[in-house]
Amino acid sequence: VTDRTEELAVTNLELQKERDQTKQYLDIAGTVIAILDNDGYIELINKKGDEVLGYQPNELIGKNWYKTCVHQKDRANYIKLHNDIVYGRVEPNQIVIGDVITKGKEIRTFIFHKTFFKYDDDKTSGVLFSAEDITELKLKEKELIESKEKADESNRLKSTFLANMSHELRTPMIGILGY
Repeated sequence: VTDRTEELAVTNLELQKERDQTKQYLDIAGTVIAILDNDGYIELINKKGDEVLGYQPNELIGKNWYKTCVHQKDRANYIKLHNDIVYGRVEPNQIVIGDVITKGKEIRTFIFHKTFFKYDDDKTSGVLFSAEDITELKLKEKELIESKEKADESNRLKSTFLANMSHELRTPMIGILGY
């Protein structure tokens, strides 16, 4: 029994060391990386995820991602996609853009790259995703669209003005030229 206990202790230490090393690798990534179990509960989230979402390290572990971080308007679609990935109804590597809610209740827009996650038993164990905060890009995109719409409206008004001025100038000139 003692040999088996020592063997398990060594195995547990090796697993803990490997897990800590993997977590360290994930923490230096410049994007949010998380693993959700089959029911959507957070098993792992890297340091960047905690920072962007405004949480302390490990504060999100064990919480349901969809109830905690996903905006209500997107929640049903995200849960459906999660289940579709877990049960193999869609191809992995799905790309989704949606809103998330930070701890401070700020709404941020993320682009997600989602795929299934498997442990050694080759059975789907959940969803692995990476995400980038594109809130600033979406705001710039909105500003550009608004600027283009204003420019198009200005161009339309200019064309209307020139057409009217041309008509107003031509009308008296026709009489003069005809005389």
